[in-house]
Amino acid sequence: MEHIVLIHGFAATGNPQSHKAQVLRAVFPGITLHAPTIAYHEPGWFGRIEALVQTLDKPLLVGNSLGGFAALALSRNLGLPAILVNPALEPWMLLAGLQGVQTNFDTGNPFEWAPRATEYLQEIWNQAPTGGPNTPWQAALLGTQDTLLDVARSKVLLEAMQIRWFEFPDDHRFNARFEEGMRMLVKELEGGTP
Repeated sequence: MEHIVLIHGFAATGNPQSHKAQVLRAVFPGITLHAPTIAYHEPGWFGRIEALVQTLDKPLLVGNSLGGFAALALSRNLGLPAILVNPALEPWMLLAGLQGVQTNFDTGNPFEWAPRATEYLQEIWNQAPTGGPNTPWQAALLGTQDTLLDVARSKVLLEAMQIRWFEFPDDHRFNARFEEGMRMLVKELEGGTP
């Protein structure tokens, strides 16, 4: 593996110097890290990230929150391995009541979230292939102190998708235990036992 695509969550930006990016470089020495900024509120964002991923030779996808959803959909569409970090597995439900002006957590810039943006999330999921015999390697890290996502519901959904998950006492951002979780998943990815 030569490339990792780190996919950020809702109202954030891609940052190649973020804590997660630094951990990924330490855990996967020599990789090229891609941390694109995704404007989830803009129509067609999924096609743009999919086109970027297709230019890379078999990258590992790592996505946090809404980025976990994107990583999972990309994994299913393109047959690539994925690590989902506190993934928003049903983001159309999580964001259903959200509309109007929002603020990017990283830049402070405003953006408009419209109902159409939420509908687009469900369309992406409905078009993604379901699991089967050729399902790529996928695993999830869940923070048991996450107050944004329903961790119990996430476990039910992950189990239904036959995705193995690992729990850590961490919050939604999953920064405190990210390195520990990633080092454990390297063993999984390499076929060992954590």
